[in-house]
Amino acid sequence: MTFLARVSAFFHSSTAKAAPGALPAASLTLDTGWASPLSGVKVFKVWQAAVVVSLWLATIGNLALWKAIAYLPLLSITQKSTLTISLALGITCLCTALFCLLCWGRAAKPVMIAVAWIAAFAGHFMLNYGIAIDASMLINVLQTDVKEAGDLMHWSLFVTVGAIAIPPTWWLLRTPLQRRTGWRAGLRQLGVAALSVVALLAVVLAAFQPISSAMRNHTQLRFMMNPLSTVYAMGNVVAQQVHKRDTTIYPIGQDAKLGASYTSQTQAPIYVLVVGETGRAGNFGLNGYTRNTTPQLSTRKDLVNATNAWSCGTSTAVSVPCMFSHQGRAGLGDSKSYENVLDVLQRAGLAVLWVDNQSGCKGVCDRVHRADTLPTSTKTADNAHSLSAAQQKALCTDGECVDMALLEQLDDRINALPTAQRQQGVVLVLHQMGSHGPAY
Repeated sequence: MTFLARVSAFFHSSTAKAAPGALPAASLTLDTGWASPLSGVKVFKVWQAAVVVSLWLATIGNLALWKAIAYLPLLSITQKSTLTISLALGITCLCTALFCLLCWGRAAKPVMIAVAWIAAFAGHFMLNYGIAIDASMLINVLQTDVKEAGDLMHWSLFVTVGAIAIPPTWWLLRTPLQRRTGWRAGLRQLGVAALSVVALLAVVLAAFQPISSAMRNHTQLRFMMNPLSTVYAMGNVVAQQVHKRDTTIYPIGQDAKLGASYTSQTQAPIYVLVVGETGRAGNFGLNGYTRNTTPQLSTRKDLVNATNAWSCGTSTAVSVPCMFSHQGRAGLGDSKSYENVLDVLQRAGLAVLWVDNQSGCKGVCDRVHRADTLPTSTKTADNAHSLSAAQQKALCTDGECVDMALLEQLDDRINALPTAQRQQGVVLVLHQMGSHGPAY
């Protein structure tokens, strides 16, 4: 028997009968789910089921990726087709390898079903909202509130998620799987994983030019390969939390103090900082937008407009902490946590108040005074300066308030600050709802 024939026999042979008194190399049981092993349904090996589910996820689960490729500029239909087929084969190979490494014994079906539903939710948001899945996006999901989550409850969510996740789930529940035990069965499944990696390398080498060009010029495609991008992002988030075990808040600006002008002032100043939300500089009339979207600001003569200001990210969890940090964008991956500019201003002697009409300050206001437009706690003291029931009725709908609510009870909130600091000056931060999505 040739070498190739021996390899083929190894992967396709069933468990042989053992000699009398000898122990079998592997034992066979069935994971039938809802199916009966006598119902005439074909019995699949785990690696075979992995290939089927991987093919489904690589094709139907990646509609957002195929849509993005279809709209890529400067590529011919042939180039787009080559790229699509290559990525579909590559995703299938990598998913198959991943399932073969994770799906053992009774965990096989739950793992594949869980990944199918994860891919379905990720596919919906990429397809309908044009987002890419990375670690920062998952952090947004973990830090969202009930109102933001409620805004996502749309009929399209159930249609898209159901269309992607229900077919493989139903098929897995109705299909019996062989669960072999023993070293030969384990080695066979690992061998399929290795062959999948080899096939992946062959696909990449065969289509290296279109794949490398697309990944280099259109980096968002890297984060749209479903479910690989989501699984990678989940691992990245876990790794960040493990790496960032130092919970100490390191102080900065410990020598900060108020200048000489504060000793002779007759009236305490109030500095107001408005933190906007989802405001693109390109859509500001002040910056030359064709429609005058800033009519009142445009009439002011004392306005300084920073036209070359950039956010650290497109999500609140990234951009808000960054804009108050002394490190800026360079500190996003730092394992240490530092105080921010609000801590320094408070240490210098000013009263600092953060008023929130959003999903929180993302840790920026943890050590200064804070008020929320809506009650966020069951403790009466925490909600002392939240909106009254009448104000909520006038300014809020379904747990979300218009930004005018930030100005309600503002005098009471300021007067509740420590007297000594308030007499020196007040720094007031108003965190807007603005154009925060996806409800817009």
